[in-house]
Amino acid sequence: HGKLLVNIKKVNGMLNDGASIEKLEQARDALDLEMENFGEAHGKYNCMLSSTEDKDQSYQWFDTRNREYYRCRLKVCERIHALERELYSKPNSNRSSMQSKSSSSSAHSRRVKAVATAAKLEVEMKFLDQETELKRLQILKQIEMANAEERAMLKIQEEEVAIPSYDDINKNIDKVVP
Repeated sequence: HGKLLVNIKKVNGMLNDGASIEKLEQARDALDLEMENFGEAHGKYNCMLSSTEDKDQSYQWFDTRNREYYRCRLKVCERIHALERELYSKPNSNRSSMQSKSSSSSAHSRRVKAVATAAKLEVEMKFLDQETELKRLQILKQIEMANAEERAMLKIQEEEVAIPSYDDINKNIDKVVP
């Protein structure tokens, strides 16, 4: 959890400092990796909890951190998208009228790449909410599985109490059989 919050603060600082596209992409990838590690650790922790109340509190805590992560990630994606649009939509005032075909082709290819990247980022932003909901459902599934396991163990313990021991059976037989 601590590493995730440190990464979120670092990324927010980079957004305020006007970091480059490359730096923001690296920070986004590091943030994703840290969130994945955090999610795995939380899942393991959640499996160790026994009470439903503890699991619910744990889920709420995780959900808050998850929302912080997605808000930060959304800001990064939006900034990357804006920087790419800005970079490739600026007219180049230094172009000469005798520009070669190869440099024109190169500029066109960079623009195509920027448009494709921007489209990819837009799709990525649309799926952030769906990914959050999926993670929430996965955690709820883990909670329900742990609750079912707890109920099964309690049922087995109750049945063990109801089953007479071997010694009890022998004592009762001795009373009936002279």
